Amino acid sequence: MDKKILFTDLDGTLLKDDKNISDITRNKIIQMLLNGNHFVLASGRPVKSILDVLDSIQIKAAVLNADKSTVGGIYATAYNGALIYDCIADRSIEEYRVPMDISQQLFDMAIEAQIHIHTYISNTIISIAEDKELEFYTRNVKLPFEVETKLIGKYDLAPFKLIAIDLEDRGRLESFRQRIEESELGKIITCAFSNDNYLEFYSNKAGKGKALINLCKYLEIPVENAIAAGDEENDVSMVSAAGIGVALANANPILKNIADYVTDNDNNHDGMVEIIDKFV
Repeated sequence: MDKKILFTDLDGTLLKDDKNISDITRNKIIQMLLNGNHFVLASGRPVKSILDVLDSIQIKAAVLNADKSTVGGIYATAYNGALIYDCIADRSIEEYRVPMDISQQLFDMAIEAQIHIHTYISNTIISIAEDKELEFYTRNVKLPFEVETKLIGKYDLAPFKLIAIDLEDRGRLESFRQRIEESELGKIITCAFSNDNYLEFYSNKAGKGKALINLCKYLEIPVENAIAAGDEENDVSMVSAAGIGVALANANPILKNIADYVTDNDNNHDGMVEIIDKFV
């Protein structure tokens, strides 16, 4: 039987609202891997944060101790698919960055609009201010931060993505997205909501869907053997690209409308077990 590859979003999909997984979900994922299937953590989060989640859910050790010739691999598509990463070998497979001049334009436009924005350089959050949005974001993404408004001349590596946050008014983010998409920047970057408060920006060469296709090609697995699960707008491309696209019961209606299957159970009630049992 052909091996499968399961791509899953983290927040609101694999993880419960308390940011953990149940023992039954953990054991189901481990068994899936021991049977030779692959597991991919597909998130808008930075890779360091994804690896921290991987450590917290305690499945990597089972793979490291198993027969390398038969066990499946664990991968990450971080920053909304801008970085494809091998979590067992601890190495990058593919990268798509936002050019530094484009990143600076986004910073400048957000400052002008009085909207919080930050990015990531070498596992450090670079934020325009130490504000309530940054405090809210770092509750779950445990990374150090610096306050800086000028990227050019300060940092050498271009970032993988940027994120604008408004905790009170999604409409302000919608207007900001429209302004960007109607500008020349809209030809270079993708804008997508990962939840009602987070608007994310990344290269139009990236995206969770393109990362799914590229990783399947790298692993020589037919896309038809890929299952993808998510709950938000930034999962649409991934769920659409997969052989079987799944929306969790708690998912945004936008995702449910394009999914091949909607789970009966939500992220707090082992929706992932339902997906593995049915499709993997």
